[in-house]
Amino acid sequence: MVTRDHTNRTSILPQQFMNGEVHDWHRIVHGYSDHLVAKLLQKFQLSGNQRVLDPFCGAGTTLVECCKLKIDSVGIEANPSSSFAARVKTDWHLRPTKLLSLVPQVTASYEKLLGNDASLQQES
Repeated sequence: MVTRDHTNRTSILPQQFMNGEVHDWHRIVHGYSDHLVAKLLQKFQLSGNQRVLDPFCGAGTTLVECCKLKIDSVGIEANPSSSFAARVKTDWHLRPTKLLSLVPQVTASYEKLLGNDASLQQES
């Protein structure tokens, strides 16, 4: 299950203005288009004090569109890969500075792995 609470957001995120970039990370052939979902959310005049339930959320198109509008949403998906994609696409708490701060740790882990596996050293 993927749940996102957007009521305590104070800053505007870049993803609110993008259309397609987040959805293109993982698409499902039989999924709804992001344009259709956005139009339906607008047609039903949903706002931030309401919650959307998507019982078959797939890769999370509806959840992403809700995130963009700061509408709480809950998605349920049985397929593990689609569920993972939906969680990744709706986790907007990653910050570049945090990722950059982890580079030395990743580098050290990689170098340790290379030291333990001679076949990996030959490939690099």
